Amino acid sequence: MKQMKFESYSEKQFRNKITYFSFWLSFFVIGIHTYNVQIYGLSEKTDLLSKFVLKWEQLIRSLSNVCVPFFFLISGYLFFRTFEWSKLFDKYKSRFRTIVVPYIIWCSVYYLYYCLLSRIAGISDFINSGSSIDFTVRTWGDWLWNQSYYTLWFLKELIVMIICTPIIYLVLRNYKHIPVGSIVVCFALLKAGGILNPEKLELGASVFYLLGAFIGINYKNAPLKKNSKLTMIARITFVGIVIWQLLTISNVEDANIFMCLLLCVSLWWSFDGFSYQEKLKWWYGISFFVYCIHDIFLEGFEKIFLLLFGTNSIFAILDYAFMPIFVMIICVFTAAILRKYFSTLWRILTGGRGE
Repeated sequence: MKQMKFESYSEKQFRNKITYFSFWLSFFVIGIHTYNVQIYGLSEKTDLLSKFVLKWEQLIRSLSNVCVPFFFLISGYLFFRTFEWSKLFDKYKSRFRTIVVPYIIWCSVYYLYYCLLSRIAGISDFINSGSSIDFTVRTWGDWLWNQSYYTLWFLKELIVMIICTPIIYLVLRNYKHIPVGSIVVCFALLKAGGILNPEKLELGASVFYLLGAFIGINYKNAPLKKNSKLTMIARITFVGIVIWQLLTISNVEDANIFMCLLLCVSLWWSFDGFSYQEKLKWWYGISFFVYCIHDIFLEGFEKIFLLLFGTNSIFAILDYAFMPIFVMIICVFTAAILRKYFSTLWRILTGGRGE
């Protein structure tokens, strides 16, 4: 049997591919937060249009659920692909600037933003069950760590994972005669998938971070490989998953961890038909900024849209289809202004990304 031959991306091409994927993942995260089945009461409506909108939103949402696992998979891989013990404190220093500082700032921004919204008549009913949010240091502290704003939870989880770097590196390495990392990752996947625990231990996105870390430690060159046959297999797999989801979807919140993993892998190699050689447009590098800021625009515009047009199903589909595009355009426009006129603020907000 003829052995499959692989080519490899250069470091520049690989980085461009990561940047490209990260941008589109951030776009579909906006789509996840635009999911409006409950607020428009679509599941209770019986007309044909409402049923169609419900099914369509459920399908897109179920496929978009891959965005967060993919983000953590990439984060874990990028952190550990170049990790050495001698770099530990440099890594900590770097991540403090690029993750911890932006996390504190963005949590504070959202706290002030929602304190304001919860005091505006007509909008306050949709915020915090109609109660105004306390403007105190203690409440701010709760937002920062105990009850961090849901859009930014991923940063808090990343911080925890990064703190645990020495432990992660030790337990995920495959040693010469003992594949410790492989055993740990398999155990974690089986646990998270509910196979070893009927009550289902909620490991969440951390499993994908650990999997990315495992690949970065033991198989750091694997994601750089490409092959036309592998690309074809990945694309067929992706289409198969879409069809399967369309036929079986019932609850978008029950994301199967193995299906998510298969979707991540198939997506990664499905897009190997591009060279990624050309320099990407600057706005491809603003994914972190989009992750952090999009909900400020999304919450405001969606509430205005709902107040103006009501809960008719036709407006639900218009909201779901076009609001993510509109919000992304606003994010890019805002990023352009900040980069050009407030460069210092831009660097602080993004941790030095997208410059």
